[in-house]
Amino acid sequence: MPADYERHVDLAQRAVEGQRYRIAAEHWAKAATLAQTPNDRHEAVFRQASNLRKSGDEAKYWTLLGQLARSPGPRRARAAYELARRDYEAASSDNGAALERVLVAFPDSAHAKAALDLLLSKQSQETRYETLAHLEPQVRDAATLHEYLQVSQARLAEQLGDDATAIRLSGATTERYPYPVGRYWDRALLRQAVLYARQGDRQSAIGALSYMVSHQESARLLGTYMRAYGPARLLWARLLVNDDWQAAHRALSELVEADDESRLIDDALWAAALLAKQNTATEQACADADQLRQRRPASRYVPCLNMVCATIQPESECRRYIKEKRSDAKAVLDLMLEPFIAPWGEQP
Repeated sequence: MPADYERHVDLAQRAVEGQRYRIAAEHWAKAATLAQTPNDRHEAVFRQASNLRKSGDEAKYWTLLGQLARSPGPRRARAAYELARRDYEAASSDNGAALERVLVAFPDSAHAKAALDLLLSKQSQETRYETLAHLEPQVRDAATLHEYLQVSQARLAEQLGDDATAIRLSGATTERYPYPVGRYWDRALLRQAVLYARQGDRQSAIGALSYMVSHQESARLLGTYMRAYGPARLLWARLLVNDDWQAAHRALSELVEADDESRLIDDALWAAALLAKQNTATEQACADADQLRQRRPASRYVPCLNMVCATIQPESECRRYIKEKRSDAKAVLDLMLEPFIAPWGEQP
């Protein structure tokens, strides 16, 4: 870097530390004239604009952003998005056309998803679905944005009551963006299974869940990020609980063994113990209860373990709500699944 360029950058940074933003903007403007590469010049102009805004000069800020949006450089997508967002939030008559142009022109930018979310935020569910269908072929080559768009389409189809389309779109997403590259692969499969189960197609639901959990890796590899495997095993257990309690019990045991950090462990072990107790497998129920006591000694279920294993003597009293609402395996599974099988909210 030219010495004069570095000197103005340093002075600009010092001015920012002292909250002298207009002076910082002046130094960034000088740095822009001294930059030897287009990218450095682009960045310097963006910094100049940002500091002018902090100093209260909104008009100059937007003027510079307009220049950045019209010229190639690292801040072009950001500038175009900010301009489009300003117009859209001001109820511009373009009905989001500028936002559409941003996400189509810069589909791989971090601002494309933000532009899509903002574009959809003021639309009805029906209009959102139409917008996504219109945009889908235009961003098909941008994997991250396209996958998010397809998942959003599936979510909206479900919200509109079209479960068949939601299943088809979720399937298309998992096929085009399979494990491990698909960011929404696991949630799309879980959603498919929920919808199949809702339609009474238990075999297809279990097939989707089985395929999903077959890809589960060790927590040592993935750390705390374990995708949606836990909820998948819960749903699997719930689908089997009436007809094959042992298979349901295995699904719960696998959930526990697969991820020791899961927040679902004490509920899963409690449901497993209840399931064994209700099917007169006393030894298994006591083993589950003992495992719960060892793995999660502070669990709310520990004072209630004598409900599933008579040889365990509690040190404190079992809470009443557990006796009344969590004393049946199916009831516990239903409560555990509520956050996962309810229709998707605004974000996939």
